[in-house]
Amino acid sequence: MRIAPHVISQEVLLGETVLMDVETLVYYGLDPLGTTIWQVLQRCSDADEAFERVRESEKLDPQTLKKIFSGVLRGLEASRIIELEPHAG
Repeated sequence: MRIAPHVISQEVLLGETVLMDVETLVYYGLDPLGTTIWQVLQRCSDADEAFERVRESEKLDPQTLKKIFSGVLRGLEASRIIELEPHAG
């Protein structure tokens, strides 16, 4: 997994974040949990590792968190904010 080089982010009020693709000028908004996920993604190159780090910091049921986490990843990938690369092997 990698963050596209053409993306900038800015944390805004109440823990929310705005991401912008500077090539297309498309904005993507993240709520506070999405912001936490984004912050972890910036420090991890592996989605599974990122999920584990978010799981350690959030007090949500793991299945619920996995659905939210997966939805955020799919949205970021669909918006070209991140690129998910399949596992080798």
